[in-house]
Amino acid sequence: MITDGTGYYQEKGKPIQIVHKGDIIKCTPGLAHWHGAAPDSPFTYIAVSNGGAKNKTQWLQRVTDEEYKNLKN
Repeated sequence: MITDGTGYYQEKGKPIQIVHKGDIIKCTPGLAHWHGAAPDSPFTYIAVSNGGAKNKTQWLQRVTDEEYKNLKN
């Protein structure tokens, strides 16, 4: 649940979504995705998981500054 600001959310192989305060994103377990603030905007969210230890978060590679600067939605 996005609690403040504007951000980006993208699942692997899909277009970027612009997300705003009040939006809710449901992530399928095991689905590679990334999220972050839009330029010049705060971005705060609450993440909830019911997977316990078997479905813990697995961090992948970071989005580089160059990739972020070249985002197209």
